[in-house]
Amino acid sequence: MLRNPFARAASASALVVVPAAAHGAIDAQLSQRRYRACLLAMTALLLASLATECFGARFDALLGTFELRNDDGSLIELIRIERQQQKYVLYRSRRGQWQPPVEIAAISKPALEAMINQRMDVEFEGLGNGELAVVKVPKGWKVGSFTCYSGYWLATVAGPAELQKVESGSR
Repeated sequence: MLRNPFARAASASALVVVPAAAHGAIDAQLSQRRYRACLLAMTALLLASLATECFGARFDALLGTFELRNDDGSLIELIRIERQQQKYVLYRSRRGQWQPPVEIAAISKPALEAMINQRMDVEFEGLGNGELAVVKVPKGWKVGSFTCYSGYWLATVAGPAELQKVESGSR
């Protein structure tokens, strides 16, 4: 009759006696580790969801397609702003063709004031870069001789231009 090669290992492990007190301590340690891991995972998920909520809602009014009124009164598609993951991108239209996107970010009050060389006396939301910014202000807001009837305007170093929002949301 052949001997089972694992029989000796099985009988040796059966001889190991773990005191009941040690079992309780090991179970308590495992339970505490599981609790900490679960708490850490829930905290990470909560923070991630809050970051996504805060990021997503803040500039939703600036997502979409905007048109610019020509001197003759006609409207032309000029800018489209989209959210792509945790970034905002701006597309410019040139001769009816959308150019590659550029990344934009929230524009601060000092940065906007420096760009337009004018003081901002109202609350605003703005996304832009060093060259331009799309800004949402209260309808009828005035700066110098410029009046923003739609509530959206394009800020550039060349001066302001009123925008008309024609499509909302991210594509």
